Amino acid sequence: MRLIYTTDQMPGYKRIRKGKGFSFILPDGGLLSDKDKRRRILSLAIPPAYENVWISIESCIPLPRAWGRAMPRDFGPTSEGCSNF
Repeated sequence: MRLIYTTDQMPGYKRIRKGKGFSFILPDGGLLSDKDKRRRILSLAIPPAYENVWISIESCIPLPRAWGRAMPRDFGPTSEGCSNF
């Protein structure tokens, strides 16, 4: 079994706070409306305190080998680390 490596330099979704929940922005700037993909992202259980989050596009595909599915970038331009939520 081989790991699939992702990085926040690859296209991904952004999470923004919208009311009491979150919206997810596509790499082209559009709004993610696919309910299955939204459900998959929400199942990653990314802590709500993270304000600037990059989410791998591969996170919406059930890939048990994927690593680096979401990266918080809350403390400046460098990511704080990679999390497989």
